[in-house]
Amino acid sequence: MTRLMRKMLLSVAPFMIPVSASAEATAMDALQRYRLGDPAMFAFLAGNLNGLTWANAELQSGGHPKLFCVPADVDFSVQRAVEATTKHLKDAAADEARPIGSVMLQSLKEVFPCN
Repeated sequence: MTRLMRKMLLSVAPFMIPVSASAEATAMDALQRYRLGDPAMFAFLAGNLNGLTWANAELQSGGHPKLFCVPADVDFSVQRAVEATTKHLKDAAADEARPIGSVMLQSLKEVFPCN
């Protein structure tokens, strides 16, 4: 094997090692990290909430029912979503091990139903 080929092979070898995908944080882990002031978790939850809000807007603009309906007088924030998720987990402790995004959506649907 030529020296150049050996260098090329060694340069790509690390990318050929299988690495398991990083899973989304569980609801309990995410809430604990948020409460500890983890800025990365705050950003993750804010992004998740932003995505759910945009999904609602897209559904509504297409004439479809929204996922959840926040009253206009409610200050909708990451803290409010965390409170809703915490309330949900008190009643459904088994959901602590589910991904935070899924649990957050379920929580928002319960706290802010569309009637």
